[in-house]
Amino acid sequence: QAWSETYSQAVNAEVNSVAYLSHNWAGFSLNVSADRYQNFFQNPATNAYSDQIKILHVPMVEVNALEQPVLASPLRWAVDSSAGGLQRSEPGFVTANLVGRLDIRPRVALPLQWMGWDLRPEIAVHDTLYTQQLTPSATNTLGTASGTELNRRDLEASIELRPPVLQKVFGREILGRRLKHVIEPIFTYNYTTGVDNFQNIIRFDQTDILSNTSEFQYDLIQRIYSRRRSTHPEPGCEAPTPAAGHPEILPPAYIPGVSALRPRCEDQSNTTRELLSWEVKQKYYINESFGGALVTNRRNVFASTDDLTGIAFLNGPRTWSPVISKLRLQTSANTDVQWQLDYDPVLGRINSSATFVEYRIGEYFVGVSDSFFHTLPVPSAESTGNAPLVFDQVRYLLGYGHPNKRGFSGGFSMGYDQNLDFLQYAAGQSSYNWDCCGLSVEYRHNNVPGINVENQYRFAFTLANIGSFGNMRRQERLY
Repeated sequence: QAWSETYSQAVNAEVNSVAYLSHNWAGFSLNVSADRYQNFFQNPATNAYSDQIKILHVPMVEVNALEQPVLASPLRWAVDSSAGGLQRSEPGFVTANLVGRLDIRPRVALPLQWMGWDLRPEIAVHDTLYTQQLTPSATNTLGTASGTELNRRDLEASIELRPPVLQKVFGREILGRRLKHVIEPIFTYNYTTGVDNFQNIIRFDQTDILSNTSEFQYDLIQRIYSRRRSTHPEPGCEAPTPAAGHPEILPPAYIPGVSALRPRCEDQSNTTRELLSWEVKQKYYINESFGGALVTNRRNVFASTDDLTGIAFLNGPRTWSPVISKLRLQTSANTDVQWQLDYDPVLGRINSSATFVEYRIGEYFVGVSDSFFHTLPVPSAESTGNAPLVFDQVRYLLGYGHPNKRGFSGGFSMGYDQNLDFLQYAAGQSSYNWDCCGLSVEYRHNNVPGINVENQYRFAFTLANIGSFGNMRRQERLY
């Protein structure tokens, strides 16, 4: 926290360092990378965040081949492969300085089409070789890393069915727009067998959480498109102007979700946009124990659950996963509404809900976001109970102008924890730009409960086309 300038940095427990090099050519991809991951957590004995998990990938080499036809047949082949050295350490557990891992996954698919129906069966052989494995220990709940090699071989198969897309164009215009409703259903079956040593695999990354599974997934995507036939400009829309002396160069457009640039105007004649998209998906697990990999009363994360949602939900056998809903609404280029919901029908509760709303008219912008989720209980000898923790934080953003606006601009942001009922942070920023230069000032109030409450004052003086001086960094600006 002593090195942090913002609230999010002060409370973030993760530290990532990554270096990579990529080269793509003719349907092939070569990637060389090295990364270091740290995650600090609370020591139950000292109640301080002094313990850490550290994972290294030094280095990793990946060679992938994108899908390509098998001679003149309708078959398509592809392969993913990687090799590298890894290391993991945490209190009570440490691997060798470098654990070798070789992974290869060739696959063959047969895409079929008939009368608007798309059927895609695929089969893959997956082989992963480790130079160390995890051995259960009677004295250490985490186990120990032994020098014995481990070879994980599995067979994977999937079938994806896409029925014909349903669509309807409405004859009546609404607010000068013609509407089109599209429904895209997708049904998938996944089967993986052969992972009989899941409990002996050391966890480094997503490659190591593959388990046996037999599951169905449905995915229902609805989209509403709108076409504007009128030529009336949108309220507060500022038409882009070419750069001086270069009529072919226009300034960068405003990106929804980043209140940094001026609002964007669209061509009002016959403009078609995706007004709304709503995706609902869920999985049905036939293999409830995931081939014996599942441990009851413990938070389990498998490849099958991770590709569905980032919120862990599996702590016992179950047939139905949570229902995942992703909704996005964009009535104009300056409006953005997003809502992602994970509802668990087994527990009868909302696992997570993330909402984001932003609207901009002219030089004014406002944004609100809310993050809510439950965590699964984690039984331990030190815990006083197994009640799940609830998190609920809301963020507000209000402002006027943009960084390159001549004259005055200002913004205000705050974060509030509705579950614990306290103000996390508040920040205000104002700036004034002349033809030659600009001055920005900022005030921040950070509140880290039990650690520190502080006020920060920052400024930045900018010379046009030269640079800036001060302690206000670009990535921490409010606009």
